Amino acid sequence: MIQITKILLMRKGSLLFFLLFFHFGIISSYAQGCSDAGVCTIGSLSLVQFKLELLPFDDNKLPLLQNEDPGIDTSKTGRVADSTLRTFKYVEPSVVVKDTSKAKKIVEQKYTFQYPRYFFQLSTSIGKGDRGVLISTTQLEANMRLIDKKLFAQVKLPYTYISGNLGNTSGIGDITIGATFIAFAKTKSNLSFSAGVKIPTNGANLAKDTLSLPMVYQTSLGSTDILVGAKYTYKKLDFTVGYQHAFNSNNNGYLHRSTADSNTYNSYFESNKLQRADDAIFRVNRTFIVKKINFNAGLLFIYHLKNDTYVNKLNQRTTIKDSEGLTLNLNFAAVAPLSKKLDFIFIYASPVVVRKVRPDGLTRKFIAQIGIKYNIF
Repeated sequence: MIQITKILLMRKGSLLFFLLFFHFGIISSYAQGCSDAGVCTIGSLSLVQFKLELLPFDDNKLPLLQNEDPGIDTSKTGRVADSTLRTFKYVEPSVVVKDTSKAKKIVEQKYTFQYPRYFFQLSTSIGKGDRGVLISTTQLEANMRLIDKKLFAQVKLPYTYISGNLGNTSGIGDITIGATFIAFAKTKSNLSFSAGVKIPTNGANLAKDTLSLPMVYQTSLGSTDILVGAKYTYKKLDFTVGYQHAFNSNNNGYLHRSTADSNTYNSYFESNKLQRADDAIFRVNRTFIVKKINFNAGLLFIYHLKNDTYVNKLNQRTTIKDSEGLTLNLNFAAVAPLSKKLDFIFIYASPVVVRKVRPDGLTRKFIAQIGIKYNIF
C-alpha cells in the first residue's frame, strides 16, 4: 500500500487506478465508519473543506493581506528571499534577515486558508457495520464560491452498496445541500458558520423478499434533517460545534419476528417508523504542515441528546432505552498536493466510546476514506 501511494504521488495518472484498488481491494479488511448522521461534514465543519497553507509573501500578496488584517504593517515588515522556494517569507518588524541560510531558523512563517472558486471532490470508502454488514460508499461533492472569501455553496451526492447476511441493497444516498459563511479570516484566526439540509432519497424502507430490512441496510436515513454549526480556528487549532435535527420519522418497517428461523433476522436493533433524536457535536483538532502536506488530528464528540423512538408491534410509539448518549471518535486527515489544482485526501476515524443501543444503523468500527479534490482558482 505504501509503494502504491508513492507511485500515486509521482504519477497523477495513477489516481483512478488507486481509487478503484482501494474501493474493491480493501473490502477484505472491513474498513470504515463513525456514528455521524451528517453534521460533522457539512461545509467548513469538514476536516478537508479549506486547506491551511504557508503563504508565499511576495510583493503582490503582502498588501492584499494587509487589507484583510490591518495589524500587519508592511512599511516595517522585513521580507526575506528564500532561494529554495523562490518566494518571500514574513519576518517580525524587529527581525530583518539578509542571510538567507539563517532565514528558516528565525522567520515566523504565516499561514492562511485556501479558498478555491470551485472544487470537486470524489471519494470512496468501505465499512463494516452492525453484524458484519459491509458498506461501500462512493461520493461526489461540488463546491462553489458565491462571494469571494465570504460565501460558499456545497452539494454532496453519495452512492452506497450494502451487503450482509440478510441480503444486498444499493442506491443513491441522502443528498446534502449546504452553505458556509466566513465571518472573518485573518492570518492567525478564522471564524465560519455552516448550515445545510439533508434530503432523503427514500423512506429507509428497502426490503428483501417482502421482509423489511434494518437501518444498517438502508441507503437513506429516511428523514429530512437540518444541519448547523460553527468553526473557529486560532493559528493551527480548530474548534467546531454543530447541531443536527431530524424533522420526521422514517418509513422503515423492521421489527423482530417470533418464527423459529428468525434468530439471524432478529439480531439487529428494531427501527419501525424510527424517529431519531437530535445530535450535538464538538470537535477539537490540530493541524500540522510537513512539506506542504496538511495533517489534521483530534477528537470528535457526538452526543445523541435523547433516546430515539419507534412504533412497536402494538402500533404504539415507544422509547428505545439506552439510545441516548456519547460517541467519541479519534479522527485524522491528510491533504497532499499533487499539483497546483489537484489534492489527494485521506481521512481516518475510529470510535473509542459508543452508545449502547444504535437503531439508526450508523455505527462503524472505523472509517478509512480516500479521495481526489480538483480546485479551480
